Amino acid sequence: MTDDDLRTLTAAYALGAVDADEAVRFEALLERDPALRAEVDELRETAADLAWTAEPVQPSPRLKSDLMAMLDATPQLPPLGAPAAAPREERAPAPVTGLRPVAVPASAPSAPTSSVPRERLGSASSRASQRWFRKPGALIGVAAAAVVLVVGGVVVGTGIGGPGSSQSPVASAFDKVTTASDVVVDTRDVMGGGTATVYFSAAEGRTAIELDDAAPLPEGRVHQLWYVGASGPVSAGVLPEEGGAGQAVLEGRYTPGDTVAITVEPEGGSELPTTEPIVAVTST
Repeated sequence: MTDDDLRTLTAAYALGAVDADEAVRFEALLERDPALRAEVDELRETAADLAWTAEPVQPSPRLKSDLMAMLDATPQLPPLGAPAAAPREERAPAPVTGLRPVAVPASAPSAPTSSVPRERLGSASSRASQRWFRKPGALIGVAAAAVVLVVGGVVVGTGIGGPGSSQSPVASAFDKVTTASDVVVDTRDVMGGGTATVYFSAAEGRTAIELDDAAPLPEGRVHQLWYVGASGPVSAGVLPEEGGAGQAVLEGRYTPGDTVAITVEPEGGSELPTTEPIVAVTST
């Protein structure tokens, strides 16, 4: 890798997005190039400034479940197997005088030197390095997007690996219920505004609920969840929410035929409902 190739990794190095081998090579170049070190410092300062000045963004409560659903619905390519070796044909040793040169396929072109114009680079590694190259102005857009994700409290984890790598994301309890093979989904209007979507899964023995655009609660009040069966209402926890939206998996075991209800209760919840339900959904 030439010095010009390494310089295309400047922005990636500043953001910690290079591998160990690239980092060693890049740091060796930094030792002998003060101007490059100054550029790295400037990029890091820009990223840090964005992290402190970006306006926090509250993601939708549906964002995580929507992303997980997309993962489930997106076909995954199978690992690429190594090509089978061609069968070897056993032959009797030939006389030395009968040996002839064997045509060898041309190997991939070697990495171009710094004298070759950058626009003519054609190897995959060169194109990949060009994608990382960013001047400070362009870096702002990249760093800002990263800041929004971090400040918003969203972590999107996807395994990235070469052929044969395994991807086994561990779904949360909410995702397990909402993506269960037997899930039954029922959306109802909530008294006072908004909707409640209930996910019933007999296979998981659990129920999940998602509240959207509900009317704001008075201070000191919470939305409490209930299972209502033949023996009466049983508390299933308090729904964590912000701005009239929230999601949770109900505490306790779900039995087909149960009704899921939400009431407005004092902070901390009640042993039994003290108000009429603002929504009630019965499973079938």
